[in-house]
Amino acid sequence: MSNYVLVHGGSVTEAIWNDLAALLKQQGHKVNTLTLSDEKNSSLTNHISEVCTIIEKEKLDDVLLVGHSYGGLVIAGVGDKMPEKIKREIYLDTCLPTNGESLFGLFKKYGLSPEAFEGLDPFPPYVEPLRFDEEKFRAMPKTYVHCKRSEFLAVTVHVRNAILQRMAEDNWEYFEIDSRHTCMVDKPRETSEILLRYADCRV
Repeated sequence: MSNYVLVHGGSVTEAIWNDLAALLKQQGHKVNTLTLSDEKNSSLTNHISEVCTIIEKEKLDDVLLVGHSYGGLVIAGVGDKMPEKIKREIYLDTCLPTNGESLFGLFKKYGLSPEAFEGLDPFPPYVEPLRFDEEKFRAMPKTYVHCKRSEFLAVTVHVRNAILQRMAEDNWEYFEIDSRHTCMVDKPRETSEILLRYADCRV
């Protein structure tokens, strides 16, 4: 049995994982999800702490930590705080976490206006810089899943290119899914097959 912790992106709830979580549970694995606190009145720091609390409360080890969209920054922060608990970080169509950059800062880095994308507003979690140990991040086993029809291709194409250039050096594996940004909704079975590659066993 493996321990999965699934972290959603902005402006949604943990319900976005329902189909994917069911497929993982059918294979005998433990799945934890949570709804991050209200983005209008929270922070990136709070969201990282909320995920750490779930891992500590459930006494989880060897966690397969999955983040979608903005959730990629959250799981990077969690991995920095408790790397001994994390087996692998899996990034589903996210920005590439960069030390000292916020989500909005990463968009601007690529010459894009975050507000031009539907559902992105300058709420506190999205403008707070992420701080982490770069060497620790590089050493962490990581997987990136690129959604080929993502609404955020203007950003994620840069992420894909950066990861492909340094896969071995930065400890990445890479996959693509023919879906929109929400691959766990569009293609839950294909997404689960990637996540299950890292499971301890299948039943």
